Amino acid sequence: MPESAGNEGSIIRYNVSVNDRCRTFHITGPTAGTRIHDNLVYIGPEWDIPLLLVSDWGGVTEEASSKGN
Repeated sequence: MPESAGNEGSIIRYNVSVNDRCRTFHITGPTAGTRIHDNLVYIGPEWDIPLLLVSDWGGVTEEASSKGN
């Protein structure tokens, strides 16, 4: 049995993140067709935090897109 069945067509939208002190989005593969849009993210100037972490969990992320963030 594989560790992950994978995801296709995931949509990440309408989230609010304010100084959460950690990455905002974490995508692990295998995924395909992920769309990230219409999110509100605020990270104050005193923070050095990545917005997105992509990692391998038995596959890779393919066809991810971001628009309107």
